[in-house]
Amino acid sequence: MVEHLGTFAGHVIPGTMFLLWGLWWFRGAAPATGPCNTAWEPWVIIPATIAAALGELWWASWRMTDTSVINYQHATMYLSFAVPAIMYLLARRSQVSERLPSLTLGLGFAVAGVLFIAHGSHMAVSGAIHQLLAIQLFVCALISAAEGVRPSRALAVARCWATIATGTWFLIAGWILYRTSYDMNDMAVVMRVHLFFIWNMMASGAVLLFLHLAIRTSGSQSS
Repeated sequence: MVEHLGTFAGHVIPGTMFLLWGLWWFRGAAPATGPCNTAWEPWVIIPATIAAALGELWWASWRMTDTSVINYQHATMYLSFAVPAIMYLLARRSQVSERLPSLTLGLGFAVAGVLFIAHGSHMAVSGAIHQLLAIQLFVCALISAAEGVRPSRALAVARCWATIATGTWFLIAGWILYRTSYDMNDMAVVMRVHLFFIWNMMASGAVLLFLHLAIRTSGSQSS
């Protein structure tokens, strides 16, 4: 059995969170919604991200070592997504610009991307998985930042797509690393990983297109 830094749950939990977050956004995709669609969402996001960060540090016994540094990376990622929720609350009170929630959401994705460039183990397959994840997160960051500068429904939907694809890629990564018998240093497996990544993007887009058409069809029939 090949040893990895991290755990299966460490990929499934954030993956599920990103997947559900993207689907929730798509449900109410609209210009300049930023990290939240409703007034109560920040009160879920902020405690959840802080609790997740504290859980990671508790699991690491509050000490940073060569093996627990990965927990500190996870904790930093979670906290970076609390910031846009806080900015959303402040923007609703007209205490900061309405652009800041989307801009800081982009910053949160960028922080996660930087951390995942060097994450996991030194093995070729793990490296490819996390580098592709970093690229995906940077795409989310660029879309969110662009939405903050020039809000549009197209950008809001693109953010949903990229976030959902990020979530499903986390899940696929957990499956590859912890539930398969792949040789983690085999370049043929690295090629498969890149193929899975493209398929994941295509499948995520196809699912959103199907949901969009289903919603439009349902709406036209009800009217």
